[in-house]
Amino acid sequence: MRGVGIIMILLMGMAPAWSQEMPKKKPPRAISVLQLGASANYYLGTDTDALNYESNRISWQVDGILGLAFKPTSKPTRNILAVFGTYGHSSPEASRLILQEQGYGFTLEDRQYFDYMQVEGGVIIAQVLRVSTGTGMQKFKTTEGDRNLFYLSTTIGLHISLGAVDWVTNCNILHGRDFNTSVFRPSTGIMVKF
Repeated sequence: MRGVGIIMILLMGMAPAWSQEMPKKKPPRAISVLQLGASANYYLGTDTDALNYESNRISWQVDGILGLAFKPTSKPTRNILAVFGTYGHSSPEASRLILQEQGYGFTLEDRQYFDYMQVEGGVIIAQVLRVSTGTGMQKFKTTEGDRNLFYLSTTIGLHISLGAVDWVTNCNILHGRDFNTSVFRPSTGIMVKF
């Protein structure tokens, strides 16, 4: 009985320590970001004044973002430092226009699509405005064999959060290296947040 009394006294003595709030953990300053999605793009090319829509210039692409989101101390939004990747298929018309506008005289094989890929590094400011730059490669199957054109890639875009997904609208500018003139390839699509 005496042992039970000692245990009760010890427990009552510790009660004030249990009733105090535990210190709150600070949220992490940086978290990892992974997003994957698909987009449709429209090869505008060098003719930025053209208002004529041609459905055969539409192509498809898969997009990915891998990065770190940093939260400023007093703001609810995060800036994301990221690597952006794109793998897509250019339609035959878009591919023909690329070669024509860049001054290459290759004859394309009769195919449904021609692959391209891009890797860029950049930032998404306040989880809304994307600014990035990098490099890319457009592959062609021609009657003379496989050809690749390398280019520099710069993207400016908007990320609009819709909960678990982002609606993404980008303007991709292809320029330099094997490209003699700059061309525009805007795109829009959905990216899933993981």
